[in-house]
Amino acid sequence: MKKLFLIALFIGTGQFLFAQNSQNIKGIVQDGAAPVPFATVALHLAKDSTLVKAGYSNDNGTFAFNSIENGNYLISIFSIGYEKLFVPVNIANQDVDLGTLQLPKATTKLDEVVVTTRKPLVEVQSDKTVFNVSSNINAAGQNALEVLRKAPGVSIDNNNRISVQGKNTVTVYIDGRQTIFTTAQLAEYLKTMQAADIEAIEIITQPSAKYDAAGNAGIINIRLKKNTNLGTNGSVNLGLAQGSHFAKFNGSLALNHRTKKLNLFANYTNSTAKNYQEMRIYRIQSGQIFNQAAETISDELSHNARIGADYTINSKNTLGVIFNYVGSDNTFAGDGRNNISDQATNQAREVLFSRTITKPKLGNISGNINYRFADTSGRELNFDANVMRYDNSSISDQPNRYTFADGVTTKSINNFAMDTKTTIGLYNAKLDYEQKLWGGKLSTGAKFSLVKTDNDFAFYSIDKDNSAIRKLIAEKSNLFAYTENVNAAYFSYKRKAGKWDLQAGLRAEQTNSEGNLTSTQNNPLNKVSRNYLDFFPSAGITYNLNPKNAFGLTYSRRIDRPNYQDLNPFENKLDELTFQRGNPFLRPQYTNSVAISHTYAYAMTTALSYSHTTDFFAQLTDIDNNNSKATYLEPRNLASERTINLNLSVPMPIKNWWMFYANVNMYNSRYDADFTETGSTVKKVVSQNIYALNFYGQNTFTLPKGWTLEVSGWYNSPSVWGGVFQTNAMGSLDLGVQKTVMKEKGTIRVSATDILFTSPWVGINRFGGLYMDARGSWESRLIKVNFTYNFGNTQMKAARSRSTGAEDEAKRLKKG
Repeated sequence: MKKLFLIALFIGTGQFLFAQNSQNIKGIVQDGAAPVPFATVALHLAKDSTLVKAGYSNDNGTFAFNSIENGNYLISIFSIGYEKLFVPVNIANQDVDLGTLQLPKATTKLDEVVVTTRKPLVEVQSDKTVFNVSSNINAAGQNALEVLRKAPGVSIDNNNRISVQGKNTVTVYIDGRQTIFTTAQLAEYLKTMQAADIEAIEIITQPSAKYDAAGNAGIINIRLKKNTNLGTNGSVNLGLAQGSHFAKFNGSLALNHRTKKLNLFANYTNSTAKNYQEMRIYRIQSGQIFNQAAETISDELSHNARIGADYTINSKNTLGVIFNYVGSDNTFAGDGRNNISDQATNQAREVLFSRTITKPKLGNISGNINYRFADTSGRELNFDANVMRYDNSSISDQPNRYTFADGVTTKSINNFAMDTKTTIGLYNAKLDYEQKLWGGKLSTGAKFSLVKTDNDFAFYSIDKDNSAIRKLIAEKSNLFAYTENVNAAYFSYKRKAGKWDLQAGLRAEQTNSEGNLTSTQNNPLNKVSRNYLDFFPSAGITYNLNPKNAFGLTYSRRIDRPNYQDLNPFENKLDELTFQRGNPFLRPQYTNSVAISHTYAYAMTTALSYSHTTDFFAQLTDIDNNNSKATYLEPRNLASERTINLNLSVPMPIKNWWMFYANVNMYNSRYDADFTETGSTVKKVVSQNIYALNFYGQNTFTLPKGWTLEVSGWYNSPSVWGGVFQTNAMGSLDLGVQKTVMKEKGTIRVSATDILFTSPWVGINRFGGLYMDARGSWESRLIKVNFTYNFGNTQMKAARSRSTGAEDEAKRLKKG
């Protein structure tokens, strides 16, 4: 706990150290004698154009920046229909009143000037929070799953389940396209994506009716990098990481060629790593104690390739295509020892030795075609179609040897193997249309989605004397085919009325699903068929009190459907003493959420939300009534989940060279359920009332001669996973340094993660007659070195007018 306190101490105290020598800037934006309301006003450092603060002008055209340190700045002002205006500002121990600034209309000939800006780490927008991965030094060399830990309000448990603001069912999108994986499949997929390929992570906690209704925690959209520069350009990224046991390597290549009509792009990412992890499980059940220790060494190789094109047919029509391949080939070798003893006497009974070799392979091919029509009257039509095939196979050999209490003399041998093949086909198409109506904007659309899944599970017994001799055990093997079709339609309307922004929508989704189990088990639930229609309203109101303060109120209803793995009633063996089965009676869970928020200066945001989930389902670990030594995992509907969440996001420039950002997420979750097992008279109760906190903080120091220093970290307080596992606190303190080289075309980053080694996890389960203390760790403490080189036309082009009177400052920006 002392180490975790140090994380907060290192990261969170700096913002209070420098509160002196700060001044204010104000001005008025006008077109002639008329004010220009809601113009975007940004304050940049003059030396390198780093964004310090952003805001907009109010109804009277006035704007202001408060608490600004002494130094040289550049203010940029932009509004649609006008040319961008640059205004140099020098602050020297006094407030600055810029007076009236005339914003010329876009009627003069435009020249080109190179403007280089650095995005803030986090941007708070009206409908989402954007985490700019490229602005995080310590993210270099990490995969997408690791980067998600740093995103505001996001946490990940030891089983790679992603939670947002205390709610653990989130839908993940890649470039606006929904993924359809199970938790394990999604984690494996995200591990193939490197931080170097990610532009930003968007967190949408209250999605509108335009989005699919799945995900009680909302949506995480991972936006990949896409170069917008003219000409031929690209980048190369190479990375090396050294953990406590092994080294890891990653690399990527991005190419882009853009003309006024055509854009061609291609990306390839490769990662190869050797990893170490350990786990300890202490379990008491049925009068016995199981004390298990296991170590796993993995060899992991992944590829991610993407190629695409965008073609501008004319000023109104654009066509695009994207093809993507993701593949991985891994080997996991685990050694375990499980000491089994009598609970009453604590006398050793036997020892179970196991060595597991698992070889999972992933292959994913997808294609997308998209079309966009937009005219000057505000009408816009978007068509998007996707086809994906996902192939996942896993071969696992699990030899098990029981010995007497001495751990030497063999008592019995039970060797088995499992071969699992999963194929998923995804087909969807959607159409979205927008147009101006009644002083606002009407949006409507429809979507068709079809997912076909085949899961083939084969169980083999292995001869104890000759491992090459294997026999298929039909009664422990099965084939589960699952088809899910969702048809959806929606409409939404939004309008601005003075200082009020109003939005309301309704989405209807019809679900048709069917699962068919083929096995020799005598299972009366071989077929699972469902058809249901649901409606999902959403609404939002924003009140813009003044340019500094905005208040919001939102509501949404959402759904989480069980996936094929959750519904498959077949009982399969995960290891010698652990089984898993689905629940064909598992119902969808529904969540109603309401949130109020306050945004200050387009930066600091405070949000208070309440959500209530009915038929909340979780993966429970319980005792197998037919085997006193074994436990099983099964998803169940609990009665309800209630979550109250308070989120605070604070970006704070402390000095011109020091930027601080913090996100604090506090929540209270309550789980309530009581039920009786089929064929049992024992009543089991789940009642948890949890108060928890998640924190992420980052200090960024801009130093002379192209150096940047970053100190960042995250902290998760004790919480509950899956309704029954009570988890201990965990966190990480990271340190990184960055240097631009080769005339600013290259960047070298050196970083250290989890310096205090506070990421290991602990979870305790006291459900039913089971007590389980599980804990584990992995190579979270790493030293990483990354090099990025950009080639070609690597600077953005922006338009400016000769009449702005800011040519000198624009030239300064060229050097920045």
